[in-house]
Amino acid sequence: MRLDQSLAAVLAISSLFAAGPAAADESALNKEGFWTVGRGHAESEICMASLPTKAGTMLLFQALSGQVSFVVGTKAPMRRGKAGVLRTEAYSFEFQPDYNDARDLMFSQENLDARAQAALKLANGVVVGVDGRELLSADLQGTGIENALEAVIACSKGEAGWWGPGVAAPPVVATKENDPGTERPLHKDGLWTLAADGEACSAAVPIEGGGALILIAGNGGRDIMVAAGAATTFKRGRKGRLETDGYRLDFKPMYDGDDYLQLDRFLDSDGFLALRRATSLRITIDGREDLNVALEGSGFPDVFASLQACGRGEKGWWGEGAALP
Repeated sequence: MRLDQSLAAVLAISSLFAAGPAAADESALNKEGFWTVGRGHAESEICMASLPTKAGTMLLFQALSGQVSFVVGTKAPMRRGKAGVLRTEAYSFEFQPDYNDARDLMFSQENLDARAQAALKLANGVVVGVDGRELLSADLQGTGIENALEAVIACSKGEAGWWGPGVAAPPVVATKENDPGTERPLHKDGLWTLAADGEACSAAVPIEGGGALILIAGNGGRDIMVAAGAATTFKRGRKGRLETDGYRLDFKPMYDGDDYLQLDRFLDSDGFLALRRATSLRITIDGREDLNVALEGSGFPDVFASLQACGRGEKGWWGEGAALP
């Protein structure tokens, strides 16, 4: 799931977990009375199935165009970890965990394959742990997990059912063989593009050698994420550093395939101000430079202001603004 889609997922799941499963506008409870399934709100590009546990944690499956991953929600912040495992009585699925800023949501960075889904449909219970610590234990017997999984996948493909409407327009995955060919609005200085995508807006500028620097604004333009796309592949690493004029931020690099890299967190207030004034931006991974972009003379100050305005839902040269909840 690319960042503009995963950001929307974070916002949607955070809202659902805070409000409780019964509060979702575009969702319904399965006939067994355990799983809440649906898109949550009319603008969502993902569908979710949520199951609260007796301990107060929540198990969620999120589906995008038929691809399923899972999330664990807790009422208190979780300790970050590196190695996750989902277990049923007959199957185990290892994954790399990721967290939102509040650390009350833990995401699997890997989608559940057909074997994992089949095991869950037959399971009496499931346990999710990270670095040997148990985060969630859920009794699945009699909950209707099989129809809940099938329903969330159908919902994510745009199908309507007992869960309500499916997503209005499942996103098209761009490939060399299947490129939707949509041209993004170009800034007047001819370098940056900017457009809204659901509840987030993204601005991109090409970099030398191919690829792009990408900035994403969410949460009404208040949260800024930095990412990069490569023309070929990124060499993966463990320790990242973002540098602008007089500012440094250490981060854990996150990858989506071999050609997409993003930070593991939104910029803090100091980083937000530093980026707004920046004349260049550099990203290194394990001391190796992966990105070095000159921002001065590219129209960046106006683009940054436009990105925030788009994130607030405003219209402009970029077209429509973000769809705010």
